[in-house]
Amino acid sequence: MKILIAGADGFVGTELAKRLGSHELVLPSRRPEKPALSARVSSPLFDPDLERLVAGQRPEIVINLLGIIRESPGASFSLVHEEYTRRLLAGARAAGVKKFIQMSALGAAPDAPSAYHRSKFSGEELVKASGLPFVIFRPSLITGAGQKLLSEL
Repeated sequence: MKILIAGADGFVGTELAKRLGSHELVLPSRRPEKPALSARVSSPLFDPDLERLVAGQRPEIVINLLGIIRESPGASFSLVHEEYTRRLLAGARAAGVKKFIQMSALGAAPDAPSAYHRSKFSGEELVKASGLPFVIFRPSLITGAGQKLLSEL
């Protein structure tokens, strides 16, 4: 099965890619120096034109793990959690994707006190309105080797 993982070079994505290694994986990355996991992996450069990237790769499943916990110049919650999700969904529809899997966050709500949670909820709404078969999951705190949040605390 061909699976595209957006955010595969992040904390969750790295582990997920290892576990899905028997499948043909497409792992767009902003870090081209990161080595591929196996011969069944293609690692195209991350392209902000995610619609073109997904449609060109024609995966059966798209897993969206893109997310930030802190905004920075060029990486706002709105861009990463909403606009990138919109672009991935457009590409997924064009490619005829069979399932779209979206990682959101526990506490995502339209009236959440944080912009982070409101943007995660907006991303969920885009997925629900996409017309694609989907799964949305809302983890709380995820810990493990290589996780940055706890080391920063």
